[in-house]
Amino acid sequence: MYDTADITGLSNLISDTVSSLVQICNANDLRIPRLDEKFIPDSEAFRSHKEAGKAIKIITAVALQLAATLMPPQETIFQVTNGHLKSAALRVAVTCHVPEILRDAGSEGLHSKVIAKKTGVDDMRLARLLRYLANRHIFREVRPDVFTHNRISGMLDTGKPVEALLHHPESKHEGTNGFVALVELFTSDGHKASAYLPENMKDPKTSHSTEINQAPMQRGLRTDMSYWEWYSQPERFYERHLFGMATRGDSSMESPNFIVNTFDWNSLPADSPIVDIAGGIGNSAMAILKAFPRLSMIVQDIPAVIEQAAMIWEKEFPDALVSQRVKLQAHDMLTPQPITNASVFLLKDVIHDLPDAYSVKMLTHLRKAAMPTTRLIILDTIIPYTCDGPGIAGDEFEAEGSGIPGLSLMHANETPYSRDIAMMVWLNSQEHTLGQFRELFKLSGWRMVNATRGGLGIDCVEALPS
Repeated sequence: MYDTADITGLSNLISDTVSSLVQICNANDLRIPRLDEKFIPDSEAFRSHKEAGKAIKIITAVALQLAATLMPPQETIFQVTNGHLKSAALRVAVTCHVPEILRDAGSEGLHSKVIAKKTGVDDMRLARLLRYLANRHIFREVRPDVFTHNRISGMLDTGKPVEALLHHPESKHEGTNGFVALVELFTSDGHKASAYLPENMKDPKTSHSTEINQAPMQRGLRTDMSYWEWYSQPERFYERHLFGMATRGDSSMESPNFIVNTFDWNSLPADSPIVDIAGGIGNSAMAILKAFPRLSMIVQDIPAVIEQAAMIWEKEFPDALVSQRVKLQAHDMLTPQPITNASVFLLKDVIHDLPDAYSVKMLTHLRKAAMPTTRLIILDTIIPYTCDGPGIAGDEFEAEGSGIPGLSLMHANETPYSRDIAMMVWLNSQEHTLGQFRELFKLSGWRMVNATRGGLGIDCVEALPS
């Protein structure tokens, strides 16, 4: 048994688990890529093997615990304290198209003067920001002020031609998987909102508010409108487009085919209507229809988003529009639901967008429109507690077990907790524990029938009318 309170025990656990990981990869013809090589999607294939994935989480969690044990407490605290500076540096790199400029630089890299000249920014400031990121393994400084990609920074490359981005920066995220849009969104609007969290919590007017237009985001954007109202304004086309593409980026972080595999869609009769509530530009609907073409999708969202969705479907899946296997419908989810014959109400990343009183209102509308057999499928984060053992209720999700006393694998995946705080600052909303989901259902006329862990911050909860 490993003593996780002792650095020798932690070191032995890392060593033994690394040996196991190498054996697993060798036995399954999987390759562990180097950090300094080029990123390609196939380089991450080794993570999809279940046993390899578990070993990776253990190694990562132990390494972080070992670092926290040995680093000065002040350093650990200031790595968190300075998070906003890392966020700002990353935003500069993305909006100045540094990943695309470095794409063809190879191992020799490019001097900051060459990079900066293309984007019109100060080269020494840019070099300092890139060095800051390189110190956290995003980009690599190969010689003084000379930078190149590593496997991590390669994920920030949209694949777009540099000249096209310089002349039409608004098109940066079109036709991409949206991951870089997600990074840009969180390092811009999300960054601004988070800075005002203490003020929002201390102001008597907002400290206990659950209104979506009294979150820290309103202070960050200097508006009294909700985030949805703010980005629906005609002049906010780029922000609206960025958010839509960022939802696609959120999906890109999920397990492959998560939306397709999370429910037995084949169990539904042909032409079964599936209503994608607040479905954005229709990423989920598109994935489901491509895998199960005999089904029927109705994507609902606010008018501005539906307009954007129509343009994307016309480009990427026009046959579904022509055949009416997908219908795009403007609808306010907080008003009565017009579809009364749905086989499934699908809510992906929706409940966490709403303060609980609004969630209950929306779920109650769905319950009134539901048939006795209508399934409610919620794809959202189920927050696990960071403790384990005694004190965890039987109907709660515990932090994923490592099988090793004193070691939580959640250290290797902070995404659920990050999403929770992001919802707090964006919309005065939250991610939920399993018990909190049960309470929402109880108040709105539903009953939970299943909950499954999806990994990477997204899980599945199923309910039926009670």
